[in-house]
Amino acid sequence: MSNRILTEHVCVVSTKQAPPMIGSSQASDTCQVLDPQTGSVLSSSGGAATVKVGAGVGVHSITPIPLDNLGSLNCQNAYIAYGGKGKDDMNAYLIVQGSTSSPKWKCKLPEHLEGGIIVSPCGNYVLGAARSGNCYCWSLLNEGELIKIWSAHYRPVKAMVFSDCGSYLVTGGADGIANIWSLMEIVAHAASDGLSDGIYGKASLNPVKTWSEHQLPISAMYTLPSSRVVSASLDRQIIIMELFSGKTLAKIAMPSAIHSITADANGHRLYLGSADGTIFCIDLDIFAISTSAESATIVTNSNSERMDSKGPSISGSLLENTILGLQNKGTEASYISELRGHEGEVRSLAFIDHDDQQMLVSGADDGSIKVWDTRSRCCIRTIYPWSSNGSTSMDDKSSKSRPCPCSSIIIIPRQSIES
Repeated sequence: MSNRILTEHVCVVSTKQAPPMIGSSQASDTCQVLDPQTGSVLSSSGGAATVKVGAGVGVHSITPIPLDNLGSLNCQNAYIAYGGKGKDDMNAYLIVQGSTSSPKWKCKLPEHLEGGIIVSPCGNYVLGAARSGNCYCWSLLNEGELIKIWSAHYRPVKAMVFSDCGSYLVTGGADGIANIWSLMEIVAHAASDGLSDGIYGKASLNPVKTWSEHQLPISAMYTLPSSRVVSASLDRQIIIMELFSGKTLAKIAMPSAIHSITADANGHRLYLGSADGTIFCIDLDIFAISTSAESATIVTNSNSERMDSKGPSISGSLLENTILGLQNKGTEASYISELRGHEGEVRSLAFIDHDDQQMLVSGADDGSIKVWDTRSRCCIRTIYPWSSNGSTSMDDKSSKSRPCPCSSIIIIPRQSIES
């Protein structure tokens, strides 16, 4: 059953370090299309699976363009990538899957976008998160025109995501602050905001809501259903926020700093890629029960002190273990489990969820892509897509070019690469 599920999906992966040159050609493409079942690099055979960004270009982030906006491109998949050949040569690239040429176009960017680039769910706007603390908005409706620049944070913008409804942008900064912005306010009257003699200045824009829960820079964010957003920080805290009420729903302390986040389709289980190579799995349902049990323990223990000798009292611990079935509370969090195998920081995660079968795909700084069965918690395949000799075997540890750090993973339907 699992193999059948995997054959319906393929992975687009990228690295921010361009693979080495062999003679006059690059050993492998920066962006690759992988078969998670066989471990083969599908893009190496060309055709509809080709994803080319140009020789020597490292990709720091890549995001798909919604299908509704691909009619003029005559293709099934297209991407906006952010990268370049060095810190002084960073650009945005339009990559059309299946094109034999290098990107359709590239655009020089005003500054280093440390938090990367994302496309709005409607597909009409591209937003960038800059090192200066600014955010940029370009309109694909107006041929990529820059329509808004605003100051979002006091320090670099490290991450940005859209709400599940697509109407709000959430940014996280190195200042430890998370802000929510209205997309309507970002694009409204954009043509005249800050424009002077054809040069854009900063527009005045205020966040809808602000959270200051983190003590160190925010490192990753992820959108959950029901208008929730998860943020991770170098302070090892995971914060779950409810956007419209402004409430902080949960604070979870982790053993290590988190650099990437994903979740299952229903948002019941979080997967967190850490700095030490461990992937932490948090069951939010069990976490909610555990939190409720702690509250019940406090209330029950308080009440038991006032009970008389007319009947036996039930301690909070006994109540917790009898009714909720929790064991060994306080020694180890029952809602956290681990996936171990990577030897470097886990920078990217993606989830395959189909017909009640779940698989996790992870990419790390050690250059490996791993496919996990989340039910058995076993790694079922390890792939090295940027190995110098093209090997996708875990045994290829002698390859000197293997550590090309994975920067992003996107799951796409297999049918999109079939000619």
